[in-house]
Amino acid sequence: MMFRDKKAMHAFWRERSRGIGFIRGQRADYTSDWEGQATWWRAFSLKRGRWRRRNDCGMIMLHRKRIGVGIVSHEMTHAASFFMVWDLGLDPHPRNRRAHEKFCCIQGSLVAQFWVEFYKHHPRGGRG
Repeated sequence: MMFRDKKAMHAFWRERSRGIGFIRGQRADYTSDWEGQATWWRAFSLKRGRWRRRNDCGMIMLHRKRIGVGIVSHEMTHAASFFMVWDLGLDPHPRNRRAHEKFCCIQGSLVAQFWVEFYKHHPRGGRG
């Protein structure tokens, strides 16, 4: 989801996160100065007359005033981790949430650095 600014994104998050359960230590973060958010939640679907819980709902929230390859890559790394847990049964999350957040920051920084250097040397995007 793309929001007009950080204030609108944070307001949406506060409203959406009221009264819902979070998975694997995820929490509603109302106070930090985050610029994007990858989030997930459990959903229910009706299959053969029975309600079944599913883990495959998620979204990435960004805002127009601060968007770039580093932030997008950072949030996509979180999303890829969620996919690994649910679809592949692997757990890429270290026990320390701060370590996982730092890993995503490093990934975002590396991708941003790559594209800055790439366009410095290939101003036309490598198209001739």
